[in-house]
Amino acid sequence: MIGSGNIELMILRRLAYSMDSVIEIRENARQLEQSLLDVATSKKVRNKLGQYATPPQLAMEIVENTWRYVSFDQNLSILEPACGTGAFISAILRANHSQEISLQAFEIDTEVEKIARQLWQEENCRISLADFTLAVPNEDDKVDLLITNPPYSRHHHIANAKKLLLRETAKAVTGIQPNGLAGLYCYFILIAHQWLKPGAVSAWLIPSEFMDVNYGKAIKDYLLQKVTLLRIHCFDSAESLFRDALVSSSVVWFRNQFSQPTESCECTSGNSFTDPDFSRQIRLSDLAKVKKWTHVFSRQHSLEIRKQSIRLADLFRVSRGVATGSNAYFILTELEIRKHNLPQEFLTPVLPSSKYVLEDFVRADEQGVPISEKRLFLLTCGLGEYEVKEKYPSLHKYLKLGEQLGLPTKYLCSRRRPWYLQESRPPAPIVFTYMGRISRQNRPFRFIRNYSLATATNVYLMLYPTPKLKKLLEFEPQLLDYIWEFLNHISFSQIKKEGRSYGGGLHKIEPRELGNLSINDARLNQIFTNMSSDSKVVQLPLFAT
Repeated sequence: MIGSGNIELMILRRLAYSMDSVIEIRENARQLEQSLLDVATSKKVRNKLGQYATPPQLAMEIVENTWRYVSFDQNLSILEPACGTGAFISAILRANHSQEISLQAFEIDTEVEKIARQLWQEENCRISLADFTLAVPNEDDKVDLLITNPPYSRHHHIANAKKLLLRETAKAVTGIQPNGLAGLYCYFILIAHQWLKPGAVSAWLIPSEFMDVNYGKAIKDYLLQKVTLLRIHCFDSAESLFRDALVSSSVVWFRNQFSQPTESCECTSGNSFTDPDFSRQIRLSDLAKVKKWTHVFSRQHSLEIRKQSIRLADLFRVSRGVATGSNAYFILTELEIRKHNLPQEFLTPVLPSSKYVLEDFVRADEQGVPISEKRLFLLTCGLGEYEVKEKYPSLHKYLKLGEQLGLPTKYLCSRRRPWYLQESRPPAPIVFTYMGRISRQNRPFRFIRNYSLATATNVYLMLYPTPKLKKLLEFEPQLLDYIWEFLNHISFSQIKKEGRSYGGGLHKIEPRELGNLSINDARLNQIFTNMSSDSKVVQLPLFAT
């Protein structure tokens, strides 16, 4: 005979199994609904709204790794401020088997919120159709745990009035105000602080770029000054966790309590939380000294101060190439120039994209035009429309075509006087390909010696000699080729450290970041360190090629 205690145990087990089955059924339904939403919503719309659904297995792994920081001696209140269809809600319910929990969530998209509410409202989950950044919590609303994948909307998709409100709210909550280039996820992190109980744990799945970019300083200040940073895990930048989103991802865990400088946080990387490819403990006081946090995830990284050396910014002023506002209109082939009978005095040779520059140098013909299978010219004119009409009727006709295309109202053109006058970018002796993917056939970063009179578009960074280098070149012109050769011997990994990496193996470096590149060449360092204003440069041998 089965005892009454055993019967009760069997009933409890069946109930638990039944509940697990219900959650699994709902999770399967959620994944189907999410797939339908992804198909129905264009990539452009998802990009603007920052809607990138968390992969189910990743959501479960984040939840399971978050449990290690959570106390289970009381009922657990949990917040999901950007729940979508409920990937994290589902993972929390599936990972929890005994704890009393209450869930509250926010979702701003009407259709998505409806799906989430139908799936999860019976599981002690309150879902609000509202903008989380505008919600103000009561004391009873504050939570023990926050876990989310916030919207990844870039700053240019946030209306100016909304951005101003977000900045003011973030400052009111934390005393920290992000700069205007911050993405929406940065505001979510700062504004969410008011929802956390003392000692509450937060887990955020966010882009890794905050660790390196200037606007990420607000988030790093928050993590070091307002809370205790527990762990940062960086995923492999060569793989994107999200379809249609070229972004490298990280998970950040922290506790809502002030930290001590002697405390350490865990830094891990790889595609596994439990078995990371790399792991180290770093004191928060030491982390505060690191400008680019992704360096901490390198085995070669040391917190020692760099050896004194010159930087690329000591040699060159780095500028972006010309942003035309419409390359298809302003950059023309010789055939297009003849077709529209455009006057030569308003045409400037321009470098083709790097895929047409097979060598690391560009030669020129007698007119200074690049010798290339793709000869291109930039149209730019500073004359007023009336003068153009009187003196250059064919050009005036072409400008009218631009007006029909709506170019004068486009962002860049509308800020120019006249709208067809390009920004000034003289030919640069060296240009740099600052973005790309590494492969056997391609180097994302190349220093290209420009022997032509061509300017460049914003697919390049342009390197102009500083006054000090100009003075040196007066005595030793071949020094420029020496430097160019040296720059192309700098390893990809060294340049990569100054830049940033995105999902899908995309690498990028901005002008100021390139300027920080160390030039560890003894001869160059000696010349630039010891040279007096009237000294001459000693003859320097070029690198062998």
